[in-house]
Amino acid sequence: MANTYTTKLNLAKPANGDVNWHIPINGNWDDIDSKLGPLYEDITDSATEIKVTKNINMNQKNIVDIETLVFRRTTHVLGGDGLLFSGSEATVASDYDEPGEVLINILVAQYNLDHYNPAPSRTITVFKNDVSIGTMSQASINTGEYYTYYPAAELLFSASYSLAAEDVFTVTIDVGTTPTLKFYGTIGFALPTGLIT
Repeated sequence: MANTYTTKLNLAKPANGDVNWHIPINGNWDDIDSKLGPLYEDITDSATEIKVTKNINMNQKNIVDIETLVFRRTTHVLGGDGLLFSGSEATVASDYDEPGEVLINILVAQYNLDHYNPAPSRTITVFKNDVSIGTMSQASINTGEYYTYYPAAELLFSASYSLAAEDVFTVTIDVGTTPTLKFYGTIGFALPTGLIT
């Protein structure tokens, strides 16, 4: 009888009573070894950690729900994509001891209003240690059916801001979903390595 095959790895499944069924089974083991072998070589597991020996390409996907980021190097100059935190607050680690500065972008979501009346601009404010360090506004748009804050946007705060241990950066908005912080590096920028919420 003809083999059937698994959907993910295309491994052969001999039928009951097949002759020489060892041939496709041995082929399966070779396929598994070739596909999982590189992972075995590049990822090691111990009682306290999983160690990866190669770079990880996230293919432009976010890493979310991280409690703490710890870096072996405290200084890091970011590329053009910046560093995105999936939250509205970032705290610099308490053991951070290198001077640096950061550029901040704010990601705001589209927000539709359920009425026809003109709406004022909404205000986005960035705080450092509970002190406002900048505000921006986004005007509403009349779609013909309702007013909306559109489109979703990435707003640049052009000034750079210094970093120190235990600095807390937050962002608020008076209408719509809470925005997200995005940091860009400059010369001397040191990556916040502490709690990200």
